[in-house]
Amino acid sequence: MDATLPFSPEPPPIEAPETVLLHSGMSVPTVFITYASGAIFPMTAGFALYGWRAIIAVGLVVFSAMTTAVVWRRIGLRGGQIRVAHMLWLSIVLGLMLPAHLATNLQGDASQVWPILPAAGRRLSF
Repeated sequence: MDATLPFSPEPPPIEAPETVLLHSGMSVPTVFITYASGAIFPMTAGFALYGWRAIIAVGLVVFSAMTTAVVWRRIGLRGGQIRVAHMLWLSIVLGLMLPAHLATNLQGDASQVWPILPAAGRRLSF
């Protein structure tokens, strides 16, 4: 290179800071767990108004979604992208949106509607 250039051709290296405090230390799973813990108040209200039917409805959706997510996490490259905290939040919201009367027909009547609840949870994780 020419020695008459007043500047260096390469810029000096930039040193990264030792600690990076972006987003106050919050990560995506922490956000979803915070949302899920915030859903306790609507769940409590639903359990108080609808009783055991709401408990069974939300429980079936959450249980089936979480078990399906655990199975799907082991399948292929796309399965590894499923996050348990995200699935927990989405299954709680889905369970709160479904009507509690879907869990009323658990005895042996001709038309059974309760399989909609675990099917919804399984479908959520697909």
